[in-house]
Amino acid sequence: MMDKKIKLIMLLLASFAFLIFGAYFVSKNIIKPRATQPKINLAIYPSNTTFSPEEEKEFQVVATFLDGGNLKLTYAKFVIQFPRNRLELSDYVWTPDNFRQIRVDGMQAANSSGRIIVRLGAISLDQAPPLSGSLVLARIKFRAKQRAGGEGEIRFVRSNLEFVHSGEQNIQVGSVQGSRVSFESSGGQSPSPTPTNTPTPTPPPTGGQTREPSPTPTQPPGSAPTSSPTTAPTPTPTQQPSGGGGAGTGGSTTFRILVKFQGISGLPKSGVRELPVKIGLQRVGSRNIMYKTVNFRAKEGGVWEGQVAYNIPTNLYFIFIKGPKHIGKKICEERPREGYPGAYRCPQARAIRLESGRGYNFDFTGITLLVGDLPEQDGLVNAYDLSLVRNLLGKTDADSLAKADVNLDGVVDTQDFALIQAALSVRYDDY
Repeated sequence: MMDKKIKLIMLLLASFAFLIFGAYFVSKNIIKPRATQPKINLAIYPSNTTFSPEEEKEFQVVATFLDGGNLKLTYAKFVIQFPRNRLELSDYVWTPDNFRQIRVDGMQAANSSGRIIVRLGAISLDQAPPLSGSLVLARIKFRAKQRAGGEGEIRFVRSNLEFVHSGEQNIQVGSVQGSRVSFESSGGQSPSPTPTNTPTPTPPPTGGQTREPSPTPTQPPGSAPTSSPTTAPTPTPTQQPSGGGGAGTGGSTTFRILVKFQGISGLPKSGVRELPVKIGLQRVGSRNIMYKTVNFRAKEGGVWEGQVAYNIPTNLYFIFIKGPKHIGKKICEERPREGYPGAYRCPQARAIRLESGRGYNFDFTGITLLVGDLPEQDGLVNAYDLSLVRNLLGKTDADSLAKADVNLDGVVDTQDFALIQAALSVRYDDY
């Protein structure tokens, strides 16, 4: 009888131990803990303020990160909306030095629309900021109009927020806080604003621009202090390209430019003979890039030719080129060369001296403009571009070809997909 009791107790103990071990095994090997998703909270500081007539104030766009782990911020897109009948953007938008400006609207574009579109890409993964603490993404200066009066809000457009981390996933956007602003009207009254017919502005450039305003010592709550920019070396001017006329004292400076696009070695099989190409000009020492879009015509041997003119003073400049399905390239030599497609980078302290009123011939066929940034372009090659080509494989209709036929052979195929895939090693516009 005693032996049966002992056996029963041993059996119960063994069963209990088995249950404990089983629960432990399941918790460790089957039920995986859900990974915490990084989150970003956004705010505009000051969160509440009052403007006197024609007073200028600076606002800071601040991101605060949660559960970021070891990830880094590699891409940011946000849109700021402001009451343009009471406020105007009064200076160029400052952004951190470790980000390239893919697009930052200037004063003309912002004040005509009441919106500031900002797109930033990390210069490199090493320089990308970690998803921890707070980060000042932009400093924006507004000026109140003379007879403003009333109240308004500077706010984020929530449908136009996108942030990507180094794991190539979107960061979840949490809380979004704008800034409530009130206006003192001249004469002590706050008249209702009368709508005015604003003139149609010249279409603004879509490229990045900024000139850094003097930083203010006051930091918003939780933000990290920003470092002072270092002085860049003075670029060495390159030799003048052949074909230029005599030096002018003013007037239009013209450029004839030859380029080559990746994947196109002759006249396109699709019959396309013109491509819209965006040309940018940036004076050394300025962060403003002047963009124009011109049509380039196809020539033999995969060469494309275009002409553009600027009214500019004599100075040192950088030239930017971006095709309709391509990654933008910064050029600072009149005849650049590279060892393999996509390898060219501006040598340090080099720029092109341009004289007002002259004509120039630039041969950029020694480098290749890589494909990858498909319409609608955002300065970034990512999963969107790959999936667009994948979804259109085998298509030959005009709309599909305009979006994803990067080598212009008349069909969206695996060659187009392979070219886009290769561009992932470069990813960003070279700005």
